[in-house]
Amino acid sequence: MSRAALVLDNKTFTGWEEFSVTRALPTLSGTFQFRAPNVPGLMARSIAPGLTCAVELIPEKGDKELVITGCVETSSYTLSGSHALIVGGRDLTGDLVDCSAVLAAGKIQWTGRKIEDIVRDLISPFSIRLKSNVDTGPVVPNFILDRSETVLSAIQRLANFRSLLFTSSGSGEVVIEKVGQAVFPDVITPENGCVSIAASVDFSKRFSKYVCRAYAEESNGWTPAGTFVESSCVDPAIKRHRPKLLIADDIMTRADLAKWASWAARYSSGQSESISVTVSGWSSKSGAIWKPNYLARVVAPEFGIDADLLIEQVRYSQGANGTLTDMVLVPATAYDNNPVARLNTKKPEVARYDSDDIEDGEDD
Repeated sequence: MSRAALVLDNKTFTGWEEFSVTRALPTLSGTFQFRAPNVPGLMARSIAPGLTCAVELIPEKGDKELVITGCVETSSYTLSGSHALIVGGRDLTGDLVDCSAVLAAGKIQWTGRKIEDIVRDLISPFSIRLKSNVDTGPVVPNFILDRSETVLSAIQRLANFRSLLFTSSGSGEVVIEKVGQAVFPDVITPENGCVSIAASVDFSKRFSKYVCRAYAEESNGWTPAGTFVESSCVDPAIKRHRPKLLIADDIMTRADLAKWASWAARYSSGQSESISVTVSGWSSKSGAIWKPNYLARVVAPEFGIDADLLIEQVRYSQGANGTLTDMVLVPATAYDNNPVARLNTKKPEVARYDSDDIEDGEDD
């Protein structure tokens, strides 16, 4: 029978009544929770917040898989009833999500450094290692930390600048990857081991037209310096008048604005659609454990779906409902990075506009 193990100080605890582990691309840090009934008080006190730990999946067939290296963060022990113990925690990278980027000697700026060098400087105070699976490109000319920003926020700006993805490994490392580099060998269909499959579409954050504006880069005989230039992109799926005006806080060319508007429409479309799948076990028929950042083909004729989708989130669990893997899959465009992202500027703001300021129409 498949089971999960919580490893503390080289001691392996199994036989949990319920457990779950969640790993998701947006969060950087995986989470876990274990529950056991009838736990003696002495044992319950020995599994305390602050302890370093590891979580392993031990399938019925095949090798065990290390899915979390981190710390116990929460512990709840109930004396009445079943004397239940509930233990929860996160990857080591959880500290990068919560904590401010504070470096020795007050360092806040890097000049002419590779992205991996900057990230190593940011995470080294937390004793977290970095692994890069891709070429991160040429050196970054200049990178400046924002005041009080978290380590994750700084890393995300670097990721957007070079269309990279930062994830965490089961062994507690920060990993630099590209979105959907690998394709899962199995096809997900209602007939192929799925317990359930559901499709979700949300148009609440999609707009009929995206208009991007900025100050002109220079005078060219047609556009005087200091005036606005703009470009736009229409989302044909949105029939109502729903305009979105984005204002750059930096000088940009019309060509860059066109890229930005196209990306905004594509990104919002990708974010609006998702497929939720529950399968039996933690491994596919090929024996590989389901993992985030893999492309998987989903065939669901009832929803009109036959496409390669990105596994955004995986939740392994075991309990009264059996041994399951819950997955959320999205179009890969949901993780497209802004092609004109700037490193050392604020996020573009949504401008206020008059009712006659924007009219729906064709792309510029």
